[in-house]
Amino acid sequence: MGMWLAGFGLFASQAQWQHALWISFLVFALLPLALTLLFGRFAGMQNIFMRHRSERHLAYVFGVAGGMACIVLLWGQLPALPQKALLGATLGVALTGLINLRSKISAHAVGSSGAFAALVWNPGLQALGWPLLVGGVVVLGVCWARLALKAHTLMQVVAGVLVGFGAVAGCCFLVSE
Repeated sequence: MGMWLAGFGLFASQAQWQHALWISFLVFALLPLALTLLFGRFAGMQNIFMRHRSERHLAYVFGVAGGMACIVLLWGQLPALPQKALLGATLGVALTGLINLRSKISAHAVGSSGAFAALVWNPGLQALGWPLLVGGVVVLGVCWARLALKAHTLMQVVAGVLVGFGAVAGCCFLVSE
């Protein structure tokens, strides 16, 4: 959701921004979560925290499908930056799912650093400075929490930051207007 904050002020109207925010929340977050919990129950998911890598595959599949649906529903209705950030976020989820087939990286670090990349890429927010500072503190807090909870090693968290930031920044840089 942080990527939509990066697009704030780039929309033609507040109503357009709210429309995009609600569609992205429902299709890219809430629906994949509900489907994962529903189908995960039948697929042998032991708890909602999905501590084992093998329990996360459905979440990644539904996350990528939700991201792709969101892209289809909103493409062309949004300014370039949020479109690119949405594409990058979907790429980040897909890469995380692929990496987690063999290894483990922090999906929390991927998500927070991807949103931070969208903030960094927004020229209007670069001039303000404080959103970047707040975003950086949030990313550091998320990473510290993953380490403090012993959910990940330092390398898994660093890999998550690189994948998340790289996917969104890469899409913002490489995808043509």
